[in-house]
Amino acid sequence: MVRGLFDGFYPYFFLNPNGEIPVGVGSYTNVVLFILAYLSVYIILGFLLITFNRVFVKLKTTLPQIQTRYTRKNL
Repeated sequence: MVRGLFDGFYPYFFLNPNGEIPVGVGSYTNVVLFILAYLSVYIILGFLLITFNRVFVKLKTTLPQIQTRYTRKNL
C-alpha cells in the first residue's frame, strides 16, 4: 500500500484505492472491506479444514473396531 502511494503500482486490484473496478476499488473503505472479506473466507476455510481433519481422524480410529467386530470369522 505504501509503495502504491509513491509509484502508483498495486500488485492486486483490491489494494488500489484510486481506480474503479476492474482497475481498483475506488476508496480506502472498499480496500478495507475487500481485505476483511478475504480474511473471513480464509478463516472459514481454515475452520472447515480443521473440522474435516478431526472428523477423519475420529473415523480412522473407530473404523478398525467396527470392521473387526463384523468380520466373517466372528460371525
